[in-house]
Amino acid sequence: MAKLALPKDDVSRKAVIRLAAGTAVFLFVAALTVHRIGVLARSDRSTAQSRELIEAVTRVTRLVTDAESGQRAYLLTGDSAYLAPLALADTTAPEVLASIFRLTEREPDQKERLTGLAREYHARMAELRDGVAAYNRGGPAAAARVLETNAGRDAMMRLRAEAGQMARAEGRVLEEAAARARREALWARIVALLALACGIAVPLLPLRALRRAIAAREAAEAARKAHEEYTGSLLENASDILAILDPGGTIRYLSSAAERVLGFNPGELTGRNFFDRLHADDRGMARAVFEERGTSRKAERTAEFRALHKNGSWRHLSARIQNRLDHPGVKGIVVSLQDITEQRRVEEALRESEERYRGLIEMLPEAVIVHSEAAVRYMNPAARELFGYAPDERVVGTPILELVHPDDRDKVWSRIQVLDAEGGATERTEERLLRADGTVIYGEVVERRIWFAGEPAIQAVVRDITARKRLEGDLRRAALRDPLTQLPNRRYFAERLSRALERARRRPDYRFGVLFVDLDRFKSINDTFGHMVGDQLLIGIAERLSASVRPGDVVARLGGDEFAVVLPTLLSTEDAARVGERLVEAFRDPFHIEGHEVKATVSVGVAIASDRFASVDDLLRAADRAMYAAKGGGRDRCILIDEVEPAAAPDA
Repeated sequence: MAKLALPKDDVSRKAVIRLAAGTAVFLFVAALTVHRIGVLARSDRSTAQSRELIEAVTRVTRLVTDAESGQRAYLLTGDSAYLAPLALADTTAPEVLASIFRLTEREPDQKERLTGLAREYHARMAELRDGVAAYNRGGPAAAARVLETNAGRDAMMRLRAEAGQMARAEGRVLEEAAARARREALWARIVALLALACGIAVPLLPLRALRRAIAAREAAEAARKAHEEYTGSLLENASDILAILDPGGTIRYLSSAAERVLGFNPGELTGRNFFDRLHADDRGMARAVFEERGTSRKAERTAEFRALHKNGSWRHLSARIQNRLDHPGVKGIVVSLQDITEQRRVEEALRESEERYRGLIEMLPEAVIVHSEAAVRYMNPAARELFGYAPDERVVGTPILELVHPDDRDKVWSRIQVLDAEGGATERTEERLLRADGTVIYGEVVERRIWFAGEPAIQAVVRDITARKRLEGDLRRAALRDPLTQLPNRRYFAERLSRALERARRRPDYRFGVLFVDLDRFKSINDTFGHMVGDQLLIGIAERLSASVRPGDVVARLGGDEFAVVLPTLLSTEDAARVGERLVEAFRDPFHIEGHEVKATVSVGVAIASDRFASVDDLLRAADRAMYAAKGGGRDRCILIDEVEPAAAPDA
């Protein structure tokens, strides 16, 4: 077989090869297009068959449904015209089922579902015909029995279930076929577009290849020139000094940045020794790093040193040193020098500022804490004393939230996040803090964003207000307590009663009660034994009342020898009556005070909250009236307000 001779010219040979490759690609794409079109046609046939099958199944179900409606109408009216749908189903449905059998003869799953459909169809049609026959034999009575039975409806439900199952299965097949058809159509369009593109591109490949080869050579030459110009411009305009030294340290090349940083133009330093321009204290270190770099092929080395400026000052430089002795275009040691004089000046000023800041803070009487990233960075002596840390104890790194009471940590953390994000300062806030030994103290805190050790941080100034908070707590408690018995006073009692009343208004199922307790013949006891004994008696009464009520009940002294009890949870009126009786019983035993035996009984009035009492005063007055009824009934007893003033009967 003769071999195909290719042109000897390189460009022509590449053009011929590309033409052959393009033709092969075009033929392959065309064959793929034909295949896709065939697949798409088969998919369309499958889709059409599925649609026909669904329509046939639906038609069978509709025929049986119409026959069932006609049979029911015939049984109700006796009009034989209603039997027409039954006859139509008998003649048409078998033909439709036969067509379904033909459509599904190659699909075992479909044939199995069709067998169930046909079985249910024949069963239902037989029942319909039997119902008509029964009516013809027995008349309306037989029709009523046929209409009452559930067998027909069950059979129809099974038929519809079979039909629905088959229709759903074919629906899924139809959806899959439609999706497949869409994919194949997309592929067919893509392949057709590829075939068209290949048909257009194949004739142009040789010409395009030749043009691209010429353009590539021209572009490469232009890029080389542009790169050389760009590199030279970068070297001349860079802010850092670039120097190339020989192994002995002699300067072979120096960029123009040297004049801006050191005051010397490159010509003044080229040919001189680099290390002669360095500070005497830095020269040995710089030479050691340089010599190590001159023999090593590892990663670049860095160093910092001072270099002489033309005006006689010293500039701080950061150097990066790389060995490029084996590079054919360099053949030297490359040194990149960055001027960091201003940076070092700022760092020194910041260090001095922080030293002054620390000295001032150390003398403040208020606690000062500096923290960042949720950890303590500094505490002045006042803060160490406030939080219980020894002067030499390490606190740096302690999580800042460990100094805050657990219940206040979310609030403090939110404030820290806002300061970190927005800066500024916070208003004075009060929060609970924890000493090192776990003791809770109160602090008034002001925080602001600052710079500390060159980094953003937060300064917190804390003033100890523990004594003030305790005094406020004592005053608050004193305002709500009876000074003699230490029971809640009338003000506290009224607040608790108001809250219970509000809860009852919100929840109709909530019940609570009030007991009004009054000491019997307290004036005669005072007159007989004196006020000192009377006061001790009131203290004893308070203790017995507190010991006799249930957990959660509130006992209060309203004034003089009057006491009251809130029963915040009641299941029934009898619960309140039992508590009242228990209070009366608790005072049957005498008190022994200052060598005297003092017998003191109490009268108790009970009122249960309801719609008839609109306010706290109404409820208290009702309990007071019940108490006076107890006194009028002989004292030493408990009476409910409903026994004195029965509730009005609801309107008829």
